[in-house]
Amino acid sequence: MQVVNGSFIITKPANVSLTYEAMVQDFKQYFDLFLLPYYGSSGKKSGYPVYTTQLEHELLLKAPSLEDGENLERFQKYVSTHLFFMPPVSRSDLFTKLFRVCDSRMYSSSFLPLKDPHLDCEDWPSKVKIKSIFWDVYYYQRNGSIISGYNDTYWDLLRFVRNFVEHMLQYTKVEGVQHVQDIILTDLLMADALDVDLANLLQIMVRLTNMEGPFSRAWQSYRKSDDFVEDEDLEDEKELESDDEEDSIEDSVNKVEGEGQLE
Repeated sequence: MQVVNGSFIITKPANVSLTYEAMVQDFKQYFDLFLLPYYGSSGKKSGYPVYTTQLEHELLLKAPSLEDGENLERFQKYVSTHLFFMPPVSRSDLFTKLFRVCDSRMYSSSFLPLKDPHLDCEDWPSKVKIKSIFWDVYYYQRNGSIISGYNDTYWDLLRFVRNFVEHMLQYTKVEGVQHVQDIILTDLLMADALDVDLANLLQIMVRLTNMEGPFSRAWQSYRKSDDFVEDEDLEDEKELESDDEEDSIEDSVNKVEGEGQLE
């Protein structure tokens, strides 16, 4: 593989006899070259970016065989735009659009499997219940009782993600002051709590629908998305931004969670 004009160009056919051990070494080299300088213990921050573990696990353990043509093609489609590679706002936007498509096609064959309670879905609600930042979206009050309107299915996970993206900022003001200064915090909060579940959800949707038909517009928009901000735009907003973005995000969450919602 070579880099030509900023693009990766594959220069020779893949080695079909690639071993598991060789794949592990490729991942280690990738992390050491591209991620360790920024996220490793000797870099600026600790830990790897969100969805790193999911990408590694899926490529090493979930990839279909070369003989499984259709499933392999769909898997490659999913991995080529894995959540790990995509910018935060684009990820949130994709799940919101997928919800709208599914919600408008409630009884279609491509949608119904998401409502199957037996579809290899982990207990995602348990991860939401332990973080107060999610409570005002996950719970609501009826007749004086606090209840949840979500079940442990991928459809309810998709519905929760859409609702959190749409309504989070309504519930994060403290004494009338909004402490969340960047909308990417919405995606990062979800990724921190639900990374495994969201990666599984997207892979299943690609496998079931191939992101064709009514899903194609949402997928194409996601594939071509970019959250890049021009330098001059950043200069205009410089006075509004924190000197330390990571501390700013943590401070925003601490202020919101410290307020204690759902009284």
